[in-house]
Amino acid sequence: MHSPFEAVAAGIDRPSHFPGLIVREREPENLEYPFSALNSSLTRNEQFFVRSHFPVPQIDVQSWRLRVEGHVERPLELTYAGLTRLPARTLTMVMECAGNSRIFLSPKIGGVQWEQGAVGNAAWTGLPLVEVLRQAGLKPGAVEI
Repeated sequence: MHSPFEAVAAGIDRPSHFPGLIVREREPENLEYPFSALNSSLTRNEQFFVRSHFPVPQIDVQSWRLRVEGHVERPLELTYAGLTRLPARTLTMVMECAGNSRIFLSPKIGGVQWEQGAVGNAAWTGLPLVEVLRQAGLKPGAVEI
């Protein structure tokens, strides 16, 4: 594998492939790692929590397309391969589910009953949305993207 995009396309980054995660919900998949076992400044992939509101979509990267239309100068249709050729960016940052530690709240509230493992720090690589919007020529006054 040469890039994180290739790993996604190959399907090897599916969270259910990683051992050690605590299953909070099976469908949609919501998994956390025991907080006491997090012992590094960067969270390894196999330790990173998974928060899903819906099932993970299955896509065919050969036929998948992203359409950018509406309040733009140049409507676009981009392939997955085309997106991977745009300049990617890597940022290291913490991600924490807003419901982390929900299980400890009193009174109890609904939602996934996370303990403290719905948090992690990682180097994230991806395509900044601004790169796609530059290509499309977002018009002034656009309110929703």
